[in-house]
Amino acid sequence: PRQLAELTSRVVGDVGGQIEQAVAIVGNIFTGQGAGSSFDMAAFMNAAINLGIVIVATFAIFMVFRRLAKSLFTKISGWSQQGTGLTPVLRLVLCVAVAAVVDILLIALAYVGGNLVATFAVGETGELSTRASLFLNAFLIIELLKAGVRMLFSSRYEGLRLLPISAQEASYWNRWLARLIGMVGYGLMVVVPLVNFYVAATLGQAVGTLIMLLAFIYAVGVVLKNRVRLRDNLNQMSARSTLTASRVSLQLFARTWHLFALIYFLMVFVLTLTRPGDALPFVLFATLKTLGAVVVGLLLSAFLTQTIGRRIQLSDDLRRKLPLLEVRLNSYVPNALRVLRTVIVVAVIMVVLDAWGAFDLAGWYASERGANLVGNLISVAVILIVSLGIWLGLASLIEHKLNPETGHGEPSARAKTLLSLFRNALAIAMVTITGMIVLS
Repeated sequence: PRQLAELTSRVVGDVGGQIEQAVAIVGNIFTGQGAGSSFDMAAFMNAAINLGIVIVATFAIFMVFRRLAKSLFTKISGWSQQGTGLTPVLRLVLCVAVAAVVDILLIALAYVGGNLVATFAVGETGELSTRASLFLNAFLIIELLKAGVRMLFSSRYEGLRLLPISAQEASYWNRWLARLIGMVGYGLMVVVPLVNFYVAATLGQAVGTLIMLLAFIYAVGVVLKNRVRLRDNLNQMSARSTLTASRVSLQLFARTWHLFALIYFLMVFVLTLTRPGDALPFVLFATLKTLGAVVVGLLLSAFLTQTIGRRIQLSDDLRRKLPLLEVRLNSYVPNALRVLRTVIVVAVIMVVLDAWGAFDLAGWYASERGANLVGNLISVAVILIVSLGIWLGLASLIEHKLNPETGHGEPSARAKTLLSLFRNALAIAMVTITGMIVLS
């Protein structure tokens, strides 16, 4: 508690000192005294006009390219939803990847166009000013981040949306994240350096603090506003889940998601003020790794459901000869899916903990204990699969002998009794042997 109080006091003191210095510098600009006396309003206005031209030209070029590519995105989305030849998840991943490549190319073309405008149409011909370079670099980074957000929350093209949410929800969260990324990105990467250069570094630091404070307030407001709505959506998802672990996790996350979000934004805000050089990049990369792990887990779970989760249907001839084989296979599939989904959930949790430094996944796997655990789990899985295959084969052979429509007609009562006893004994023996091998 004492360290937390000291950190809070230091952050509040830093913010207060920056605001006080910023007010003093702004006052000096108008009075012509102190640090603000070197401010050249004419040069500033000229630079602002030139930079405005570059900004308008770059966004205009980008919007034109996006407009021209609209029909292409529509076709890709349509094939993702109605195409044939691949499972829906594979089509979705493939189409999202293609659309992302197209989106990146459009951003790159707009970036090149902005560079050409800044170099040959604004200011000194043949030279790229520092101001334009700051904006164009920020444009490239921010729009790439927005392209990543569109992969998750594509609002206009349902077939290019990775997350299984409605178009209305996707549009809302896409707009919110785009605004937040734009405000923070252009503010810290363009506005703050320009204020540092034209006015004073102290004022630039204060502006950066103000931008992060406004972004923090905006994010907190959105989280609190949507706390109940997102909780209800998560509860609906948990109700549709067939895996107990996923259902319990979603219910728990539905009750606490806003707390995690508030803690995350508070942490980012504090780290921006206290340790922007080393801690903030760690938070950003950990966030990207977390999102990547969750999305990959969701897609992999959906892929397994669409590939092996469908009901197995045997041919009529095989169903006639082995009437219980199809029933057995379909009874094993849901259990196999539950096991695989549990493995996916555990893997995603481990990757997320590793991303935030709470668990060293690579070090654990490289250790003797981790390697032994993974090896033992793989061995157990192989033993269970082989045992299940042997049981299916032998049980089907006995069933084939008992079936009056195969072989030499209906077996005698004595043969039926002996084969039934042998099948039960075989099941007990298989369970016992498999259990002993697994425990060994």
